Amino acid sequence: MSKPLTIALTLACLAVTALLTPLPLALRDFDPSDTARTLTVLFVISLVLERALEVFVSTWRTPDMRTISMATKRARRRLHEAREAGEVAEIRAATESLRAREKAEQEYRSATHVFALRLGYLFGIAVSMVGIRTFEGLLAPGAIAATSPFQSVAFRAVDVLMTGGVIAGGSDAIHKIILLFTSFMDATTLKVKAGAGRGVEEVTAEHPDERAPGGGGGSSGE
Repeated sequence: MSKPLTIALTLACLAVTALLTPLPLALRDFDPSDTARTLTVLFVISLVLERALEVFVSTWRTPDMRTISMATKRARRRLHEAREAGEVAEIRAATESLRAREKAEQEYRSATHVFALRLGYLFGIAVSMVGIRTFEGLLAPGAIAATSPFQSVAFRAVDVLMTGGVIAGGSDAIHKIILLFTSFMDATTLKVKAGAGRGVEEVTAEHPDERAPGGGGGSSGE
């Protein structure tokens, strides 16, 4: 995407925000367990999607891929035979043929990869359209109902596109996000516990007489 187009799209988004979506959406109280559960659901869906993609892609692309691979193997065998025979002209022709076959195979593999990505994104959007969404689960109850019709439609559209992209990204990417999130939360919890422990030690050091029963009072003879 070119720089002028990026600037134009950014300004257009800012204009739409100022005119049609002026109010921010209210978020609900952050709960790490809810976030982990949402990511786990996306992880499971992504696993199912990957298995389904294997079936569709294999059905549509594997037969032609096998034909191209067999042609590449024949060209490689022909080059090997030409080298054993020592015929320069035959070696040159076999080399050019093999390069052309390998290029065709690489192009077909690249096209298959792009095809699988696009199909996966369409499947991810379809899953999100029927109700599996990410951002909507982060909102407070009634947050969307309090907005304008345009803002609610725009929010759901963005949620569908983003969730579809996350699902299409694959289970490995979502698994890494889950690990990153859980590691961050564990580290935060340890820091909070360590800070609380230091606070207790400081209070105890400042008031050592409070550790003993009846500490802080005068002597019994007073």
